[in-house]
Amino acid sequence: MVFLKDTIDFVTQVQPILVKNCSPCHFTGGKMYERMPFDKDTTIINHEKGILRRIKGDENIVLKTFIEQNKKDDN
Repeated sequence: MVFLKDTIDFVTQVQPILVKNCSPCHFTGGKMYERMPFDKDTTIINHEKGILRRIKGDENIVLKTFIEQNKKDDN
């Protein structure tokens, strides 16, 4: 079970998940870095569906919570 802080921090909580699951392709020097750099929080927020489909379990909960907390209200 994952216990989340009130606000999910990108650098300390989200980025380690992405490094573990998405390196080296989506980080500096990787083949997908120019198109989708996962060291930028906006990339994660803007590509929510694809990322959440690939990351499972407790890590998915952390990512989903972070995205929900940082989405811009379009209304």
